[in-house]
Amino acid sequence: MSKLLTTITLLCFSVAANADIYFCVAERYGEVGLGYPRTGTLLEKEEFLTVDIYNTIIDTEKGFKTADDDLPPEYKGSCTESSSLIVCQLIEENGRETILIDITRPNLEYSSVSQYFDDASIFYGEVGTCTKA
Repeated sequence: MSKLLTTITLLCFSVAANADIYFCVAERYGEVGLGYPRTGTLLEKEEFLTVDIYNTIIDTEKGFKTADDDLPPEYKGSCTESSSLIVCQLIEENGRETILIDITRPNLEYSSVSQYFDDASIFYGEVGTCTKA
């Protein structure tokens, strides 16, 4: 019986230790809105006013969060991993966020898309690279 409990405990700890953490840095950011007047913005990294708001921390067990110290530190959404992609998603009543990391590429390219329907329909997107912790 004690061997069974030891085995179960070790399995639980090994599963918890399997989380991968990625630090993702945006290189480009864009947004398009269908509000009035129509808007459209494309920013290069050098044009970001607050760089950290475009950077993301991904924990495959906890979800994802913005790296900006001024924002709440809670992780949101959930992540799944295949042999080629990490997919993180948050689906809410008024929109969704999706992050994809291509883990087959040496520089771990990622893309992030957010779509919301609050006062007007708006679409945000960013692309960049990640570093595995």
